[in-house]
Amino acid sequence: MPLKKKIIPTLIISLCVLFPLLHIDLLSFRKFLFISVEVLALCILLLLLLYSRNRLVQKVATWEILFCIFIAYVFFHTIISNPNKFILFEALTYPYILYRLLSQIISEIGLAYTLRLLIRLFYLTLVIVLLILFLKSPFLYSMPSEFFFPNKSIFAIFLASVLSFLTPYLKKPLFTSARSVFIIQFLEWIIFIFSLIILVLIEGRAAWVGFLLCITLYFLCYCRVRLSLLYLSGLACIAVIIFMFIFHFKENSSNGRLLIYKISSEIFKENYLTGIGLGQFKVYYNSYQADYFQSNEFSSPIASLADNTYYAFNDFYQILIETGVLGFILILLSIFSFTSLLIPLLKRREKKILIGPSLGIICIFFSANFSYPMQFTLCSIPLVLFISLASTILKQKSRGGTKIINSRGFGLIRACLLLLLIFYYYELISVNKSSNTAAKLSMFGYKQEAISIYEKVSQSFLRDGQGLFLYGRELLHSGQNEKAIFFLNQAKETFCNDQIYILLGNAHDEIGQRLIAKNYFQKAVYMIPKKMNSRFELMNHYLKWKDTVNARVWANSILNMKIKVHSEATFRIKEKTAEILRKM
Repeated sequence: MPLKKKIIPTLIISLCVLFPLLHIDLLSFRKFLFISVEVLALCILLLLLLYSRNRLVQKVATWEILFCIFIAYVFFHTIISNPNKFILFEALTYPYILYRLLSQIISEIGLAYTLRLLIRLFYLTLVIVLLILFLKSPFLYSMPSEFFFPNKSIFAIFLASVLSFLTPYLKKPLFTSARSVFIIQFLEWIIFIFSLIILVLIEGRAAWVGFLLCITLYFLCYCRVRLSLLYLSGLACIAVIIFMFIFHFKENSSNGRLLIYKISSEIFKENYLTGIGLGQFKVYYNSYQADYFQSNEFSSPIASLADNTYYAFNDFYQILIETGVLGFILILLSIFSFTSLLIPLLKRREKKILIGPSLGIICIFFSANFSYPMQFTLCSIPLVLFISLASTILKQKSRGGTKIINSRGFGLIRACLLLLLIFYYYELISVNKSSNTAAKLSMFGYKQEAISIYEKVSQSFLRDGQGLFLYGRELLHSGQNEKAIFFLNQAKETFCNDQIYILLGNAHDEIGQRLIAKNYFQKAVYMIPKKMNSRFELMNHYLKWKDTVNARVWANSILNMKIKVHSEATFRIKEKTAEILRKM
């Protein structure tokens, strides 16, 4: 392909690789760029729309057909049962369209050019990440948690997947002239080692496990080690020791995840066949957690580990819960079909070019068993890149598969989907911008102006749960209780936490619905037992209705609570509670 025609494909791949830079240092880096994740996603879609007019003969693999069946199954299930139907665009349609067009781009510009471009871009990304980290925190051990989005753990998995991808090309860089080999190798090793130090310091345990597995697989694959029984036994012992160390490294966090798995199993038992619906875990889980602590272990140490939870801390387990056994079987068959094509090629001479993207995929997939990397573009976009590259290699090097031509019919469907996605992301950007403006106005005291903006946002076809929650809160504070109840219930259909239940309790209290208010307050208390604020609200509810017996019970529970981290808010609540108790 001529160099001029490679400009747009190169720009698309570059934006996909540099996408994760928007997930670090939210307070300064993203403000400097004046861009958000949604804006960059929209830019990529517009470029894909420009590029998607080309016709190309492509193979369709069995695993792709199975995944399309999975998408169709989830689509119909979501249309029937999920109030938030537009989650399909962000969760499935965008990654799949991106995958199809990236595969086409890689086929046209060539594997060698793509791999060389990816290696250079990933090193550039690592360099930028290291520079930002050193500028913000010269002593790396003091890196603040808020520096990363959504958290350190997810960013660590992204970093581990990039390092896993680059590992096979460290020994001898691909496509490098003999004169520059030593210099390139030296620079690559320096960047790689510093990035590895950052990976260790971030303390992302899921990332550590994923990276160690990839390094082990690469060693076994490259060195052609014979797997004797003694060798396998030794590896198994090392793996057990590593898992025990990682589990006890942050024991409270590990026990918290076990609690999540335990409560999530109740959701699965009741919806095992077809699941609860895509994206519905954040709607169901906290309610089940409240039911669990209402009948079990409310005062036990394990209750102090519970918090508002929106992810299952295991992406495959969450897929099982949300799509049921039927959807999970389709995903497993798709992965098995992909793996069955991948393994034979890794044993042949294509190993050198294929092993990098394979290790990147394995790292994210294995880490996803202990975290939720596939829920965020930080890891899902690199995953789509790795799968696109590996899939293109498989189709070119392996036999079989059905050849199709991207005819006008296929082009029209693809263009329609791209236009829908562009419209969706444009509306999403508009909604987020309006919600941020309303939040700022409310913070500076312009309550009515904020309410009018939230009202416009609530009329959007997008069900922005956070926006509906903030709108309901503003309505409650302005005395519009019944309207607040309506919008808070709408917010509860997109996500669920203790704050929504407290606000609903206050709203029902204001209009005299005592029993309903009590149920909401109790739900909030049992949802997050360690939170003092929800107990304080329940105590005030009983005081309002002159139920001094129950008010005294919850006042004593507040005063007897053990606090791990003292704050001004908890000190004030305890002080007020003690004063109220003295007056009873």
